[in-house]
Amino acid sequence: MKLLLSIILLFAIGITQSFACSCRPLEKITLEDYKNAGAIFIGKALKVDVDKDNHMKTITFEVQEALKGVATSTNKQKVVKKKRKRCFLRKIKDNTQTTVENTKTIVIETPLSGAACGLSIQEGDTWYLWASQYPDSPLSTGLCSRSILLEGDNFEDRSKRDPKRYQEERAFIEKISNK
Repeated sequence: MKLLLSIILLFAIGITQSFACSCRPLEKITLEDYKNAGAIFIGKALKVDVDKDNHMKTITFEVQEALKGVATSTNKQKVVKKKRKRCFLRKIKDNTQTTVENTKTIVIETPLSGAACGLSIQEGDTWYLWASQYPDSPLSTGLCSRSILLEGDNFEDRSKRDPKRYQEERAFIEKISNK
C-alpha cells in the first residue's frame, strides 16, 4: 500500500509544471549583441504603469544618454503662461511670460514579475537599459537583457548591479561608435 501511495505521489509531483525565468549567463559583449539591440540608453524611470490584465509594466524613461537606436521626441510637457495687467496712468500694459520645459522620453515594456523575466523597475531608478524591438511592438526589456540598475533602492534587482560589466560595455560601445 505504501508503495502504491509513493508511486501516485511521485506521479502527481512529476506532472505539475512550474514556470520561472531562466537566462543564460551573459558573455562578454560582442558586435552582434550591439547590432541586435533595438535601443541602448541610460535613463531615469519617470512613471511606471502596471497592466495586471496583460501582466505587463509600461515604464516612461527620461533619456539621460542615448547610446543606440533611441529616437526620442522633445515633448512640450509644461507650458506656463502668466498674464499680468498693470494700469499706469490709464494705460493697460499686458505682460505675458511663457515658460516651456522640454524632456526627452522613451517608453519601454517589461513583464510584470521577475518569474516572467520582468525587470523590477521603480519610479526614480536610473538604468543602463538594453531594449529589443519587434515588428508592430513597443520596445521591451527583461531580466535576460544586458540592462543594469545604476541607481535606486530597488532591493529585488540589486543583483542587476554590475559596475564592472557596465564600464566594459560602455567602453566597447564608445569604441565601435567612433569607427
